[in-house]
Amino acid sequence: MSEKYKKIIQNFIMFQIQSFSSITNWQLGLFVEYIKKLMIAENVDATGVEKLINVNILEVKGKKHNNFNFSTFKKLEYLDINKVGIETLDVSALEHLKSIKANDNNLKEIKFNLTNKIEWLDLKGNNFTNGLDFTKLTSLKHLICQIKKKS
Repeated sequence: MSEKYKKIIQNFIMFQIQSFSSITNWQLGLFVEYIKKLMIAENVDATGVEKLINVNILEVKGKKHNNFNFSTFKKLEYLDINKVGIETLDVSALEHLKSIKANDNNLKEIKFNLTNKIEWLDLKGNNFTNGLDFTKLTSLKHLICQIKKKS
């Protein structure tokens, strides 16, 4: 399939996922290998998205998804989870991950491992009560980490 048609399919599927509350396994099966970017809005039922194994850019919005399992996206490079409300983020299985934007959550812990190649961390507005262990992040080049002020 030509690159032009792959792009058209990716854009079409992106629109479908954002527009309907859920998509069928049949729909996912048709285009699973072509979907590289996935945006999950607050009101979307995310059942079945773990089958999208080639996603490398993932954006999740809304507190409805605060128990979302990111570890199924093995090719993930960019993760954007602002205002989701999670407390623990486990990215230890995501060896290709380069960037995390996780602003304004309730993050207290992030689990990394030595194979993570994270270069960019944007963690504004969280409450890391026990601090963060950056010793496993040997590729880190950019860090934004402002603590959430208690009101």
